[in-house]
Amino acid sequence: MGSTYVLLSFLKWPFVGRENDFIYYLFLFIGAIICYSIIKPFIHMALKLQARKLLNYILSSLIIVILIMFSTSYLNLPAVSATDLLKIGLQCLAGFGALLLCLHSIRFWKEKL
Repeated sequence: MGSTYVLLSFLKWPFVGRENDFIYYLFLFIGAIICYSIIKPFIHMALKLQARKLLNYILSSLIIVILIMFSTSYLNLPAVSATDLLKIGLQCLAGFGALLLCLHSIRFWKEKL
């Protein structure tokens, strides 16, 4: 009985919104926990292998995707739709990653020879 009261009072908080939105918050929270659990071993492995360049690229890509999502949400850009901007941003990130891969491969082979 007490837990039901706590849940119902939680649903009246202003950041949760309608009662139906609570399910979305719950699924997203559970999804974040699952993603964290899946990604955590890979991050530990990358840190042990000292893959700083890879981690820098992943973190900078994440920040850029967040900025793209922020700009499409809060800035009303009439000429560009949200999906077009996200498509362009992700293509640029893929191109940047390919460029970094080529540059580091060339540098590696120069040092090797």
